[in-house]
Amino acid sequence: MLASVFGDSNNARPAAVSGEPARADGRVDPLGLALAIVFSGLLVVQIASHDMWRDEVHAWGLVSASPTLADLHANLRFTGHPGLWYLLLWPATFVTDSLYTIQIVHALVGVSLIAMISLVSPFTRLEKLLLLASYFVLYEYTVVSRSYGLGFLIALVYAQMRATRPDSVYANAILLGLLANTNLFAFVLSGAFALEYLIALVFRRGRTLWPALKAVLLPALLYVTLVAAAVATMWPSPDISWRTTGVPLAYAGDVNRFLEMIAGSVEALIPAHALYHWDDDAESTLHALSIAALPVLAFVLFLIFKAHRLLLIIPALTFLGTVAVGQLVYANSIRHWGVNFIAFVAAYWIRRVWSPVPSHFATGLLVVSAAAGIAVSVQQWSRTFSEGRATAAWITANGLADAALVGTPDTLVAVVAQYLNKPIYFLDCSCTDTYLHYHKRRDAFDESQIAERLARASEELSGRRIVFLINDPLSDDERASLGERGVAVELLATFDKASTDENFYVYDLRAAAPLEAARGWELRPGSDPQEPSRPANPRE
Repeated sequence: MLASVFGDSNNARPAAVSGEPARADGRVDPLGLALAIVFSGLLVVQIASHDMWRDEVHAWGLVSASPTLADLHANLRFTGHPGLWYLLLWPATFVTDSLYTIQIVHALVGVSLIAMISLVSPFTRLEKLLLLASYFVLYEYTVVSRSYGLGFLIALVYAQMRATRPDSVYANAILLGLLANTNLFAFVLSGAFALEYLIALVFRRGRTLWPALKAVLLPALLYVTLVAAAVATMWPSPDISWRTTGVPLAYAGDVNRFLEMIAGSVEALIPAHALYHWDDDAESTLHALSIAALPVLAFVLFLIFKAHRLLLIIPALTFLGTVAVGQLVYANSIRHWGVNFIAFVAAYWIRRVWSPVPSHFATGLLVVSAAAGIAVSVQQWSRTFSEGRATAAWITANGLADAALVGTPDTLVAVVAQYLNKPIYFLDCSCTDTYLHYHKRRDAFDESQIAERLARASEELSGRRIVFLINDPLSDDERASLGERGVAVELLATFDKASTDENFYVYDLRAAAPLEAARGWELRPGSDPQEPSRPANPRE
């Protein structure tokens, strides 16, 4: 009965794609191979020019500070993320200390994702081209080195297995369990996949309920075990800091936030936001039209999957889960909302294996996403994603690599320290670390304490040359307060062209009296540290 309600989602065998006969000899489609080569080459070029952002480098700092798996698990409990991406990076730390290892590993994931779409997917050549050019494949989940690309890849492997080998229940359970261990939003997607798969297995036509339940019991236990491992890793430590994300449930009743989470989830499939998603100075990327478009999007998805209505569970449950996480845990952004795009693509993948006729509605959604993907990819060439790498390179070029680093806010300045591969003294916790450890020791800090804590840092690091990093120029009041504490600062360089918030002002920090006449060191030729006119400072 349930099967008749949701449509025929039985285990149909793969059929030829309309207009593109399946190759019985197993040969690779030449055009598909060409697409894989072209887009893989574009990925390598883009990722090589990409300046890594704080969440990208944080993963490397965490695994580098985890000599054992027990240490890795303990450190992960301060992030709210499961461990698969970190486990992938962790062995590399025993071979190299290069931060760029993250991009090499992620490039391999990205190339694998591109190959899956180009060479394995059941899509037409046009659908493949549009999907490869979409925002999440062309940029967000391939160029930005985080766990989301790994989750996308596993989701597509599962979609192929679900469509062609539904009776491989143990393999599929493992894939779903691995997906749950990539990130919190893939965890939600994994649950949506699992529910659809369970219903399809249990209520398959011609099967009685009890034998069907017994057949899926052990694979289900295997899946639940992997899910439990993800929960154990994500479960926050009692000492975790909530300062950056906000305390869970604090905004549960916020209607504006609820509408924002809905709009963002819609825009993952119908981009209506500013072309450059990461522009910190752009106007709000969310529009009332996005919320109004929700019924239209729901109807379009129904039309796409009407012959296999059980598959609607996948995008529907993912949408609800994404909104719930944003409302109850922490506010989402484009990289999080993109799980809705993954859910759509994976469900459509399964549907296309079972039904070879393409959907014009699905093609339309892919066209919109491809337009956004191409626009963002083009724009990123003229924008600096983060000034962290440039700031670190300047510090090294000017002979300051051995100076003690001090900085705030810790979320941003940690990027420069990790590019330099050296520890930094965070004002936020009045402590030194090699990466940002989200410990509650940082929660008592606010910007009004900058002068006080900077003076303390100067005293604790007495005898060493000190370079101070901050993302806004110091105000006149802060300079005066430092002077009263016997500390003088001089602006050496400004890096303020980032499209994110990762801009940096580099200061020389010294005791005011003894070094008033001369610093005792010089910048290299061509690096005049004359102080530029300062932009408006919200602290002034």
